[in-house]
Amino acid sequence: MDLRTQPDWPVLRETVVAWCENGFNLVRASAALHIHRNTLVYRMNKIEHISGRSLRDRGALSLYLACLADQLDTARG
Repeated sequence: MDLRTQPDWPVLRETVVAWCENGFNLVRASAALHIHRNTLVYRMNKIEHISGRSLRDRGALSLYLACLADQLDTARG
């Protein structure tokens, strides 16, 4: 399944970016997103289930780069 086809893709993308940019730290990432830690865990589990990749290892970096590329593509219109 493709994460980009999910209706909440912008939120999922934002979650991956925040997770990586906050050093893979639940407390810092949830604070950056202004959400409860459990909400972050729920989103991460959803991302991992759909993508088949773990956000707790190097797989997070490839998802992070894909999310950044998607943000750039979206910004260009």
